[in-house]
This record gives sequence, structure tokens and C-alpha cells, in this order.
Amino acid sequence: MMKSYYADEKLYMATLILAKGTDTLQQRLDDAYISSLNRMFSPTHFPDDDLYRKFTELLAEFESLRSTADGLINMTDDKAQQFAERIVGLFWNVAKAQGRAEC
Repeated sequence: MMKSYYADEKLYMATLILAKGTDTLQQRLDDAYISSLNRMFSPTHFPDDDLYRKFTELLAEFESLRSTADGLINMTDDKAQQFAERIVGLFWNVAKAQGRAEC
């Protein structure tokens, strides 16, 4: 299988936005979504179908939250932390599956 680093790159960018931002975590999540995560992805951008499925589930949750009046900005701190952890975990798993991360 040809390696595609597109998902790796976009998840890395999202992780940097979460780590380096000075806004609330909720705002950084929204920024990560707008800047990196809502870009067009396909299964070929991921090393396996399971990681692609996990990404699409996360993306669907983002889109659902963003479509409500409360949105991402008003989610609880605990929920925001869970989303951030999922993004970082997904980045790690994609990088690891592509041989770009050491355990």
C-alpha cells in the first residue's frame, strides 16, 4: 500500500493548534476543525480502514456540535478535553501505523 501522509499532516496541524493556542480549548478545537480537520479526506489518506472510520466518527461529532446553537464553543471543559485527546490519539495512531512514530 502506498503511504499517504495527508491525514498525518492534517492531524499534526490540528494537534499543534490545540497545543500552541492561547484561546480556550473549545475555541482551539473549533480552530483545528476549520484549519485542518474539515479538509477533504478519503480512505486512501489513512493507513487502514479502522483509523479512517475513527476519523469520520470524530468528524461527524464535530459537524453535529457545530450545527447546534451551543456549538463547540459552549461545550463543557471535560467534553473539550475528550475531543482533544481523541485528536492527539488519532494523530499518534496514524503516525505509528505509517512507521513515523516510535513506541
